[in-house]
Amino acid sequence: SIEHKHHHDVVIEFLAKNGKKNIDVVGKGIYDKRADVVINAIRVLAQIGDDKSLHYLSKVAEHRDESIRLALVESLKDSPNDKVLPILKRIVIDSSREIGRSAVEAIVSHRGKPAFDTITDIINSDSFVSLDHSDQQSLLVAYSKLGSEEAVSYLVQIARTFNIFRNSSMMFFRMAALEALSVNKSEKCERELLKLSKSLRPSLKKQAQQALRKRREYIYGIDEK
Repeated sequence: SIEHKHHHDVVIEFLAKNGKKNIDVVGKGIYDKRADVVINAIRVLAQIGDDKSLHYLSKVAEHRDESIRLALVESLKDSPNDKVLPILKRIVIDSSREIGRSAVEAIVSHRGKPAFDTITDIINSDSFVSLDHSDQQSLLVAYSKLGSEEAVSYLVQIARTFNIFRNSSMMFFRMAALEALSVNKSEKCERELLKLSKSLRPSLKKQAQQALRKRREYIYGIDEK
């Protein structure tokens, strides 16, 4: 019931306010065999949010119980603390795509260099290709926005890759890279898209021209169609 949930939230908040003094007592809850006890400990620790609580929370990132891993990512997703990023990064490759996607959404909502570095690590990892296309796209777009000029060369490299055999994955990555470039505000991005839009390869030329139009609309609000 709503009343029961409200009471539960009040208890969690009370424990979070008072648990800092007894952090190790709260932390022990993550080792309990009962899922509900572990989940409550996660919620309290996430609200406390200091280094020691995050140390405890990192221990359940690969917990065998899916409901516990889901509770972890749900508890961390709204945290503005960049120190949650290493935990979320581990959860991105969760066997449950619902949990993995929640971790991706949480990471891309962060701003600043720690988020950019985390996303760069994920994109450069072997596991990146195993993610769903929607998650890959979200990460590339966030990489472009956060990295600005620093992100351009890598995205252009993907867009330029030859796809002689019309491999569907390579076709997707070109489209995703150009989509990411269309939200990059750096002057370097403008220059590189102009070059790509004059490519002798018809499909690349057309896609780059579309990305250039989208980018100008994104930045200036101008629809050039």
